[in-house]
Amino acid sequence: MARKASKVIAENVAENMKLPVTYKEFAKNPIVAMLFLTISSTSYLYLASEKKDAAQDDKISILHEMVRRSDSSNAASTARLEMAVDLKALKKFK
Repeated sequence: MARKASKVIAENVAENMKLPVTYKEFAKNPIVAMLFLTISSTSYLYLASEKKDAAQDDKISILHEMVRRSDSSNAASTARLEMAVDLKALKKFK
C-alpha cells in the first residue's frame, strides 16, 4: 500500500517537474548545456552562502554582546580592586 502511494507520488512529481531543456537539446549543443549547469550551480551556491552569512552574522552579534558585557564587568571589578588598594583595605598586589 505504502509503496503504491509513494510510486504514484513519484510519478506525479516527475510529470510536474520537467526541466526547461530536454536531453536532446543538451546532446545537440553540449557547450550550452555545460554553461546552463554552471550558471545554475553558481546561482544555487550564491543563494546558499547568503543564507549562511545571515546566520553567521546573528551568531557574531550575540558573541560581540557577550564580550562587551564581560569587558564591562571586568572593568568594574578592576575599578573596585584599585579603590580597595587606594583605601588600603587590601595589601597592594604585585
